[in-house]
Formats: sequence, structure tokens, C-alpha cells
Amino acid sequence: MKRNKPITKKKIGLKDLSKELGLSTCTISLILNDKMGNAKYRPETIEKVKKTAEKLGYQPNKVARSLACGKTNTIGLCLADITNPFFSEFAYYFERIASKNDYSTFIGNFGEDGETYERTVKMMLERNVDALVFSPIEPLKKSTIDLAKNNCSQLVAFDRSFKRMGIPQVTLDNAACMHELTEIAINQGFRKIGVITGPTRDPSFQQRVEGVLTKVDSVKSKIKVNIVESDSSTPDGGYKAMAKMWQDGSKPQVLFSLANVLTYGAIQYSLDNGIKLGQDIPFAGFDEIPWSELHSPSLTTVCQPIQEMAEAAFQLAIQTGSFANRKNVKFSPVIRWRDSFSAKT
Repeated sequence: MKRNKPITKKKIGLKDLSKELGLSTCTISLILNDKMGNAKYRPETIEKVKKTAEKLGYQPNKVARSLACGKTNTIGLCLADITNPFFSEFAYYFERIASKNDYSTFIGNFGEDGETYERTVKMMLERNVDALVFSPIEPLKKSTIDLAKNNCSQLVAFDRSFKRMGIPQVTLDNAACMHELTEIAINQGFRKIGVITGPTRDPSFQQRVEGVLTKVDSVKSKIKVNIVESDSSTPDGGYKAMAKMWQDGSKPQVLFSLANVLTYGAIQYSLDNGIKLGQDIPFAGFDEIPWSELHSPSLTTVCQPIQEMAEAAFQLAIQTGSFANRKNVKFSPVIRWRDSFSAKT
């Protein structure tokens, strides 16, 4: 018995439309892509082209279009650690904003690893992305930045600020809120402040620590600050930092955690050792956590405007012109006051 061959539906292209309409492929392409606002064509011609394209099921070939115009409408987004809620939320908003503007997003995750970071950047460039948006890490290799500059029309850094990069950056005023939290703690009479931080080679952690120390230095009263630096920006790093702070006999009167992932570890240590974080010791953490209000007591957190930061990064990525003509964008975080540490005495 002879088997029937599967019927394959022919893909409709510009040549098919040209044959059907009696117009050139160039004219049809300009009309469908709405070039020059279609001002040079009669309304009835525009309507006829669009209706015929819809009737025949025409789908534009974006690959062919990108080869013709040298633009792919794709953006590479390189994340330091997608398991960190900050980066995953940033990616969520960035992809949505890009999609609404007819851009596709390639997402790469290098897990705070330098070698993987370089491979991820090169992979993005091989895909011929129009722009590269990334969170830089130390040690920052000039060769990688130069490679990206030479092979990508737009380059934007976010979250971490390195002055020597010479490219537009979307960052946060990391010091301001830590300065405010420290000032309130001092005004409430606390004289022993504990700080759990991630690796201070990360400029974000440097700035947050500086926010604490600058305020302490401006006060004449004797205030002790115990800063414990974890070896990694992970829950395990937060757990070990919390353990060190408690085990070296320098238990603070108030505790600050400088990243959400460190806060996870600090909470786990407190649960394992019968410490009621926010009750036995006032506590505030940097970065919002989805279940901050469910913790007992609810957690005071420093919140970053992630959606607005993603929007700013996208807008910088699609701008044209030299890097020098694009200004950096810095956002201010806000403190969400809850029961674990209050602004009121």
C-alpha cells in the first residue's frame, strides 16, 4: 500500500506577495515594515498589501531582515547569579520590556565565575546581539570589555559600578540607606553594630559597608562595628558569617545583612541556634525578600527599584551614538520598615 506523503504547507515569502499583488518586493517590504510612515504610498495600496499578507499567512523572515540591515533586534543579558532573587527579577522585567519593544533577549548566567563570565560574553557576541547588558565581576578583564566594545553596538553595565570601564551604567546609591539605618541605630542607643557582608571586592558591598562606617566615623560617641565578610554571596556564606559573629564573643546589639542571599543564611543559623532574629536582636537586611512579611517578626528591608532599573538598562541599550554621550543612571533604594527593626524608638 502506497503511503501518502505528509502535506507541507508552503511558507509565504515576499516573492509570493509580489506575484500576487504585482508590486516589487521592495515596495511590499517597506509597506509591511511601516518605513517612513508609508507616506509615499496611497492608502488603498497599503490596505491591499496588508490584507493580502494576512490572507496568505505571510510571516516576516527576521533573520533575512537582520542580514540586510545589520540589526538583529536581540539583546544579550548576562547575569551574575540567576539564583539570586535580585537578578532573576531583573531578568523578568528586562525581558518583558524588551519583548514589548520587539526585542528578543538571550539570557546567560555565569554564577559569579570569571571563566564562565568570559565564555558567556563571547557566546552573546557570536549571536550578533545588538547590545550587551551585564553585571560585571572582579577581576574585571579589560580584554573582555574591549572585545565587547569592538563587536557590539551598545554595552551597558548594571548593579555593580566600576569606574574604569568607560561605559554607561545603571547602579544604586548603596551607601545612602545603610547610612540611614546606622544613624537610626545610633540614635536608639545601640553601640555595638554587627554587619554581615559579601566579598568586598564587589563594589556594591564596599559601598554598603562605607555607608555604615561613614556614619559611625561622624559620631563622637564610641561605637563598635563588627564587620564579618563572607567568602561568597550565598546562603552558605551568610550562615558561616553569622556563625563567626556569634562564636567570636562579639554578639552585636543590632545586626545588618548586606544582601538577600546572606539574609537567608543568617536566618537559618538563627533557627538552628535558637536565636529569634528581629526579636532577640534588631535586624535589617539589604534587598527585599518575597516572604519578608511572613517571617516572625516581619523583616525590615532595603528595597531596590528593580523594574525601573531594568527599564533604564534597556533604554540605554537601544540608544545610538558613542558610549561617552550616554549618561549613567543611579537609583535610590527605599527602606521598608517592619517589626524586626523600626525607625521609631
